[in-house]
Amino acid sequence: MIEKGFKVIFEDSFCHILDANSEEILNVRMKGKSFSFDPIKEELVAFSMKACNTEIWHKRLGHCHLQRMQLMQERELTVGLPTFGDHLPNCHACQYGKQNRRPFPKSSWRATHKLQLIHTDVSGPQRTKSLVPKVILESHSQVAANPHRCIGSSKN
Repeated sequence: MIEKGFKVIFEDSFCHILDANSEEILNVRMKGKSFSFDPIKEELVAFSMKACNTEIWHKRLGHCHLQRMQLMQERELTVGLPTFGDHLPNCHACQYGKQNRRPFPKSSWRATHKLQLIHTDVSGPQRTKSLVPKVILESHSQVAANPHRCIGSSKN
């Protein structure tokens, strides 16, 4: 809990749990020599949460950036849009969506002779029968006109 920004205070046979804004979330009375809390037996309490309009509308508008939302507000493009702050909290979904994927590594090897590199289907027997039985694709880097040609079929 402490890693998430909560504060835990032990005083006068109570354990006080506070959130990051020092607002009380939970009070637990000491029973014996320990603090135990059973939410089923204890009184259920709902705590108010201060929602940030900017963050809520950022998500509602499909993770729209802050400048676009402020432009919509200034030009009154929508009815009932609340006022936004000048700061948008970090959005994990936006950070994940903006990450770039590294390219596949370039291969330094190329086929130089016929049948040096063969592409085959290794998924096993198929239910549908092939029109041309036993087709193998050959990849040869020096063939400019037809880089992939069929071997083993009547149509070469």
